[in-house]
Amino acid sequence: MGQKNRETLVAYLRGWLKGMSWVKDLVNRDAAIKMVGDELKLNPKQAAESVDELSTTGTLNLPGLQVVLDLRNQFGFKLNKGDKLPVYYDAAYFNAAKGK
Repeated sequence: MGQKNRETLVAYLRGWLKGMSWVKDLVNRDAAIKMVGDELKLNPKQAAESVDELSTTGTLNLPGLQVVLDLRNQFGFKLNKGDKLPVYYDAAYFNAAKGK
């Protein structure tokens, strides 16, 4: 990505993390479920399941992402950048957003 858009990305991630924190706060659960249901056209049960599946920390499932890359490779999809996750994901931006 380079440094040109670094601050924009870090600011976006900070906002995303703040939103994730709001959604996962039990005080906001009903409002979050309604919001998700309305936006995604889900019934309340489906919306609650979607909210429950969200990460509590905002981190990505890196082992799961590696499995996706491995499957794409296994089934013959051309991976222009190779099959190693660090080429596709740089934790420095996320860590900066979290203040690490």
